[in-house]
Amino acid sequence: KQWYQRRVRDKCKQPITGAAVEALGKTFHADHFTCTNCNLLLNAGFNVHEGDQFCQKCYSAKFMPRCQGCSEAIDSLSEWVSALDKNWHKHCLVCTVCKCSLGGGGFFQSAGKPLCTVHSKNKI
Repeated sequence: KQWYQRRVRDKCKQPITGAAVEALGKTFHADHFTCTNCNLLLNAGFNVHEGDQFCQKCYSAKFMPRCQGCSEAIDSLSEWVSALDKNWHKHCLVCTVCKCSLGGGGFFQSAGKPLCTVHSKNKI
């Protein structure tokens, strides 16, 4: 038995005799370390959810909170606010009528829609 022959957890169950990736307490053939969702080869970083590895795109689509304004994922680098019991990118929280930014201060609401001071007087 040679030291470089290791069993793998991935689907193929074949000994590794060449390049390998060790991640998440497991060993993979280098070309078998892929996104659990889309099978993209993970050679430039990955995210983990409940022990499975995901590419950034799949992780964002499946697990990141969504912005109420644009429906895009709110990632850890985004500036965001919680308002009206929802999450928003800071720049997406705008007055429903005039689209002025509300992310930096107070605002009003009518029927669950954000409104600026001017438009709160003429509720929609």
